Amino acid sequence: MTEDIFNELKPYCRKDERLLLNKFRNQGYDVRELSNGDYYAFKDNGSNVLAVAHMDIASTKLNIDTGYRLEDSKVYSPALDDRLGVFIITKILPMLGVVPDILLTTGEEKGQSTGMYFDTSKKYNWMFSFDRCGDDVVMYDYETTALVQMLEETGFIVGKGSFSDICWMEHLSVSGFNFGTGYYGEHTKRCYADLDVTRFMVALFVDFFEEFKNIKFDYVPIPYEYRYGAGWQNDKLSYDSWEDYDDELTDSLGWKPIGYNDECDNMDDIDDYAHDGELHTVREAIAFEDKHSRLGHDVDTFPIDDIVMGIVCFDCDEQILFYE
Repeated sequence: MTEDIFNELKPYCRKDERLLLNKFRNQGYDVRELSNGDYYAFKDNGSNVLAVAHMDIASTKLNIDTGYRLEDSKVYSPALDDRLGVFIITKILPMLGVVPDILLTTGEEKGQSTGMYFDTSKKYNWMFSFDRCGDDVVMYDYETTALVQMLEETGFIVGKGSFSDICWMEHLSVSGFNFGTGYYGEHTKRCYADLDVTRFMVALFVDFFEEFKNIKFDYVPIPYEYRYGAGWQNDKLSYDSWEDYDDELTDSLGWKPIGYNDECDNMDDIDDYAHDGELHTVREAIAFEDKHSRLGHDVDTFPIDDIVMGIVCFDCDEQILFYE
């Protein structure tokens, strides 16, 4: 995959969302318009694996006409999140012989991905997206010890993420993976992609796809009332009550909620403890980011530790910390 192919990424980044949608409609995508003006576009390629990417960008203030530049194995555009992901699943992967079913969404940047409305009778083996900065892969609530081991043995670095389209698609009852695209500085005018990283991640994925495309990774959602924060990371153990979950908070699970200490008698106390401090939920963090992005402010995400992230607005000198 030579650098020249990324010259074809330019119209993906520069086109208005609706104009780009028309391009896919003309290519046979089935477009479902929703009452709120959002939509999703789907193409059945006869695959048992589903690829997902979102067409919307973080803010209209990050005007897609501000430029597109390709030089020194880097591409610069504020629309790379997630137009680069759209390009990878609709152009690059088919060029390399990987042709999944494709779902293009909108609303992801405001925390309301239209992936939640995707309705199909197909039974997929698994789903994936390329909507991740850097060079790791994240699984959100789909993460299990077995899947982590499988990815690491394939050569991937497994990280922790906060949110993407596939978080809204548990109703498909299969696991999902969000792979790094090699872009950095997303949601800012300084956003760029290191194409060496992009090519490396795509190459790793092609090998992963060929090895596991016919293997089904089932997912059984945890009842909402038994979740904490953005989700549990305990191989999807389920419980009849908060007290039962409390009993399982041991070192053998390798995970404890933010704010857990000996003074917390139950999960309600833990939740209150976390909110009494500086930590917020993922949805609160998304709302913070969306508010400042819509104002055209320079917003960026940064890690605090393995499970705590921060979002900073450089224009307002404000930040928010949240647990993943």
